[in-house]
Amino acid sequence: MTLSRGRKLFIAGVLKIDDYNELKKENQVNIKNLKKEACDTVLKLNAIDRNNKIEDKALVEVFQKFSEFGTQDKKYLVNLIPPVNIDYKTGDLSLDLNPAFLKILSAKTHRKNNKKN
Repeated sequence: MTLSRGRKLFIAGVLKIDDYNELKKENQVNIKNLKKEACDTVLKLNAIDRNNKIEDKALVEVFQKFSEFGTQDKKYLVNLIPPVNIDYKTGDLSLDLNPAFLKILSAKTHRKNNKKN
């Protein structure tokens, strides 16, 4: 029963003062718990947002710093994205992502899509 309905029943004489006070205490405890739960949820969402920003920044930095990498590191990264289906006449090609690299990018895309929803 909501507090406003309890108040109406108390005024109408249907609900006794002890019952109304008990209902009021119960509602206050519920409100306190819901506020704490909402605060905890906001803190968790903020932590997730900070974590996603750090991950996004780290992935972008890998590609921005590519020119600074040594030859071995460049070869390693390039081998994660080998070209396939090369059309030598037009120069078109497709990229075949390494399964591990694909999972990393897919997970990031999935998280970004979930953030939008």
